[in-house]
Amino acid sequence: MKKTARMTIRLIRVLNATKSVLFGEWNGLQVFLVPSTVFFLIDDASLRLWFIDLFSRQMFYIPLVLFLLLLLFLMVMVIKYSVSMESLPLDRDQRKDMLFDYVLGIHELLLVVIFSFMVVYVLTAFLRYFYSIQFPLRYIYLKIFQFMAIGMILYAHLRGSWLKVTFRPHHSPKRNTATLLLYIRRNQRLFLWRSLVSLALILISVHVFKWTVYFFWEPLVALAGRLGGNSLRFSLVKVSSAPDLFYNLYILFSAYILSNALFSPIVKLFDHLARHIALKEYKVVP
Repeated sequence: MKKTARMTIRLIRVLNATKSVLFGEWNGLQVFLVPSTVFFLIDDASLRLWFIDLFSRQMFYIPLVLFLLLLLFLMVMVIKYSVSMESLPLDRDQRKDMLFDYVLGIHELLLVVIFSFMVVYVLTAFLRYFYSIQFPLRYIYLKIFQFMAIGMILYAHLRGSWLKVTFRPHHSPKRNTATLLLYIRRNQRLFLWRSLVSLALILISVHVFKWTVYFFWEPLVALAGRLGGNSLRFSLVKVSSAPDLFYNLYILFSAYILSNALFSPIVKLFDHLARHIALKEYKVVP
């Protein structure tokens, strides 16, 4: 029994460490800011062929693709939030309450996003029908999703970083949030300065990773493929049924996870800089 318990504890620690590496801090943001940091892992020809089919002959799959991508992204955000809670002194019930509040907030945001999609669709249909004004609806939808993802990841990371400053274990999630807001109102200049420095470091880290991909990872993957005789890039399949679609989304998600793994060392380095330059965890409680 003791051996089984020790193995279980080790497995939990390994899983937590893996989650921290793949989903900690702002990891995952690079894909939405610079999509080429994930697409270099995917075969260009298969990706181009799938996109051409999807946006021409198989447009009826687009709502399902958007729904599944949104579902995967929300799952990632829940995992990221659970990782951020690991650094807070919480008991089991508090952790459960905070996670429940976060999931509830995500559903509220999801309703806003869906409503925004509906408004954009109705507006573009109205302009197209009455004034013959065409808008690239698919491009608009992708941009809305991109900006939403960037905003959610940045907000979750910065909020988690600042929450550590004023966090009190015996307070409820709502009261801890209220305490943080009070602290921000009383220290507006300090909050603004450190947030801007943190954002600058985050953007620099993404561009460092972008150039690392261009000058190191992409040539290395291409060279390894030539030496091995087979491409090491993920390949998508031609979609002729729903399982093919699920497979392609699985491949995209796998590439996203691998991109996060490659980005993780840079994230850890710049997060260390941010903690010493911009977000020193002063225990200043209002």
